[in-house]
Amino acid sequence: MFKAHASWLVLGVLLLGAGASKAEDDRPDSPEDYVQVYKKLLAEFKAPKVTAHRIDGSWMTENKNPKERFHNYPLLERKDADAKLYPRVAELLLEAKTYNTISARCFQPGLAFRLEENGKTLDLIFCLHCQHVEYHLGDERHMYPLSDAGNEAFKKIYFELFPEQAKK
Repeated sequence: MFKAHASWLVLGVLLLGAGASKAEDDRPDSPEDYVQVYKKLLAEFKAPKVTAHRIDGSWMTENKNPKERFHNYPLLERKDADAKLYPRVAELLLEAKTYNTISARCFQPGLAFRLEENGKTLDLIFCLHCQHVEYHLGDERHMYPLSDAGNEAFKKIYFELFPEQAKK
């Protein structure tokens, strides 16, 4: 009796595993793949309005009742970015060296950008601790790991936009 149940269990695990690997084959899994994803996303944004957001993604936040939220994270500060920011962000997102294939994932973001153009909105949310970027376009949402170099480049932008944070 046990052997019969065990063989069904093994068959089920094999079938589930086969389905999972098929789905994983369709997902981007390399820095070059991530670049291709962002090429498609950014193709619709030539000269968008860019808004930078300083958000509190900490699990131990002191901002339990914020006045505003950005993707459910307490919004600490928002500022319109100058026209020079978008090309810098786009260039970083389109370089394979910006990404990694593995990393930790606490995802306690502190930086976000909203790109708006021709009725479309693309949100980019960065955790500069665990080195991830998550994008939101409509109902579509994906997260990719950043390399040390990519994370440092976005930290530099963060401190340029919010210089008082560099002092902390």
